[in-house]
Amino acid sequence: MMNKVKQRKSYGKRQVSLFLAIALLAGLLPLGTGTKSRAAEHSLRNPRILKTTQEIPPESAGKKELKNPTTDSSGITTWDCIWFGNYWQEDTNGDGKADKNDTKTPIKWRVLSVEGDDVFLVADKNLDCQKYNDTKTDVTWETCTMRSWLNGYGAGANKEGKDYSGTGFLDNAFTSEEREAIKTTNVVNNDNPEYGTEGGNDTSDKVYLLSIEEVTNPVYGFTSSTDGTATRVAVNTAYTAAGGEIGSGYMGSAGSAAYWWLRLPGSSSSLASNVYNNGNVDGYGYDVNNNDYAVRPALHLNLKASSDAISASSWSYAGTVPSDDVAAWDCVWFGNYWQEDTNGDGKADKSDTKTPIKWRVLSVKGDDAFLVADKNLDCQKYNVTSEDVTWETCTMRSWLNGYGAGANKEGKDYSGTGFLDNAFTSGEREAIKTTNVLNNNNQEYGTEGGNNTTDQVYLLSLDEVMNPAYGFTSSTNSTATRVAVNTAYTAAGGEIGSEYMGSAGSANVWWLRSPGSLSYIASDVAYSGIVSRAGSYVHGYFNATRPALHFNLSSISSWSYAGTVTSDGKVEETGAPKPTVTPSPEPGSTQKPQVTSEPGTTSQPGNTEKPSAAPTVTPSPESGNNQKPQVTSEPGMTSQPGSIRKVADLKLKPKKGTVTASWKKTAGAKGYQICYSTSSKWKNKKQKLVSKNKVVIKKLKKRKTYYFRVRAYRLEGKKKVYGSWSGTKKIKIKK
Repeated sequence: MMNKVKQRKSYGKRQVSLFLAIALLAGLLPLGTGTKSRAAEHSLRNPRILKTTQEIPPESAGKKELKNPTTDSSGITTWDCIWFGNYWQEDTNGDGKADKNDTKTPIKWRVLSVEGDDVFLVADKNLDCQKYNDTKTDVTWETCTMRSWLNGYGAGANKEGKDYSGTGFLDNAFTSEEREAIKTTNVVNNDNPEYGTEGGNDTSDKVYLLSIEEVTNPVYGFTSSTDGTATRVAVNTAYTAAGGEIGSGYMGSAGSAAYWWLRLPGSSSSLASNVYNNGNVDGYGYDVNNNDYAVRPALHLNLKASSDAISASSWSYAGTVPSDDVAAWDCVWFGNYWQEDTNGDGKADKSDTKTPIKWRVLSVKGDDAFLVADKNLDCQKYNVTSEDVTWETCTMRSWLNGYGAGANKEGKDYSGTGFLDNAFTSGEREAIKTTNVLNNNNQEYGTEGGNNTTDQVYLLSLDEVMNPAYGFTSSTNSTATRVAVNTAYTAAGGEIGSEYMGSAGSANVWWLRSPGSLSYIASDVAYSGIVSRAGSYVHGYFNATRPALHFNLSSISSWSYAGTVTSDGKVEETGAPKPTVTPSPEPGSTQKPQVTSEPGTTSQPGNTEKPSAAPTVTPSPESGNNQKPQVTSEPGMTSQPGSIRKVADLKLKPKKGTVTASWKKTAGAKGYQICYSTSSKWKNKKQKLVSKNKVVIKKLKKRKTYYFRVRAYRLEGKKKVYGSWSGTKKIKIKK
């Protein structure tokens, strides 16, 4: 282990380099020694995936003693899995669409419990898209069309009189022998625990949906709370993504998480409970005839059916599935930055001493190490105003690299004052490689990424944060592999003094360099690790900065091994070296900077070029974000979510054709705009401006379901600048 090398003057570095060159040529030093030996000594490694899906192919046809789900100390559940039955899932004929013209493929099931010869299973993925009931009417699990379709019941079994005899899921997914091995279960249909809606009679079924009680049962591997969790996230097959049984045009892409039905009623008998695409349990429910929810069947299987032929062929072991991948990264100390409250004044700011920066190693190729900051190091806008920008022209790029006014659209000069200058000594800056940064288009929205650039410091892209080679999961879904927490300096507002950052040590949204859904929106990573291709407004001050760079391991710059971190929270840290860089002066300070540039020089960006490579990752819709960003506004108003906090805790109380809506006060808000409609797509919506965080909406129609949302605004002169819409709440007017 080497201590960090103290900063040297240019002359001293040239002398050391000259000495090494002469010594090597003269044979005084063997090749591979000197500073380069540190890389070999610590054997920096590429990221490792410690826990991920371990799949045994169906053709192996092996059996194994099945285990109940296990949950480790980090909260990650692992399920045993089996292959049982076959269903339409993939595009097997190569016509570009997964439908009933394709060959059925084996169904993978997660083992929720094992009791003797009885195994309780739930589908590993969302196997189909189907309405809970064909029409919007009051139903229970007993009388809905979903139950009839899953089990192949006749017309008398459901309220709609629909006949699924021989055409339902049970008949299409299993052979007659396999159907015999599926146990008939006494399905308990409890009332909705929160709203008291009647669950109806218990039923006897072979195939059914899980209940709220079951999806919050830790015995089955789920978390006991109803909050979002990876333990309940389920992704679509290609067949489900293409619309499945009902040909829905509203399902997410294959491999992306989707909403899936539960069997319990919602807040009324015309609504059914469900699980969100982020794993949140929705007890309020959604319209039973909604056509964009997936089906994740459950059943009990007899492991030792009466027939030897059945027991020998009906199922095989499929391996294991964790609720989230677990990755491990080697780390290094390199550079110093404001991070902690070192002077004890109660705030982490630029009056504190800089401390060593910890970086995760994303890849090692020879002497090149690709790094990303272990934590969110600062808070900075992607661009200082709401403008159409690319990575090439935004102020974030200029600030990170210390570029002059000509490098960004705003004409902001960061020469000598950006992140690069403040975080690294001149010797360390020489060790950071200039990288050809590819700025690909946003594949989902078609937003142009602009010219490629050459930079020393930059942000990761959409493709990079979904690259398993760097330790990330390949989907856009929530995952701890992408979660990053704030330093105390970032939590205190960082470079721009934002008042809206999470606390020190808490996860925060962090910027990506790729464009979002529009040219004045940039993509980002959410608190839970969800990748948002839609993104946030470029001038928003809620997002953190997590820089990335390439540097030369064999340079004489100061770096040292920092241990390892894993995505499930385990840290093995090698003590940080003592800081060698004092804080740079703030504007107006009489203190001289410790590191200065050569007289008359400024740091300029490298040349730009047109993109030369297309993205290698096919996009998926981001979890938890079904709505496009609000980008239009009423006359005389500007709509700029990100300029003020999102409204929280919207509550609705109905009473005789009225609804009282209330929510938490939003810091800095001048007023609020409430929006309501009978359409979940906000058709024929009505909007109202109010000054308080409470309003009564009158003259609402009986027996109609209304959707509500609200957003705060502040004033810029006479213009209203809006924040993001709150989450949508819905309520049925009964009287």
